[in-house]
Amino acid sequence: MSDINVPRVAGLAECASLLAAACIGMLVVAVQRWTRREHPLSRSMEQAHVLLCLAGALMMLIVGDSLPARSASPAQPPSSASAPGEDRETSPCCSC
Repeated sequence: MSDINVPRVAGLAECASLLAAACIGMLVVAVQRWTRREHPLSRSMEQAHVLLCLAGALMMLIVGDSLPARSASPAQPPSSASAPGEDRETSPCCSC
């Protein structure tokens, strides 16, 4: 085969994700226009739908990288359970 090195573009997957979210937002607006013909949405509400989809995708990109590290570590059982009359502040385990 050939030894062609294709340069990796940083952020291409994130850009594609945001583009897909914008497309989903436009699809939501198109469905709303089609189903609510007698009560059309205002232009600002249509833009809010698209921006909401973009904001959700952006939050998933920001938070998404930090969640797998936390969920990959097994949950540690508490070292000792607090007695019913024991003060919660001095207890080694929070049993809320």
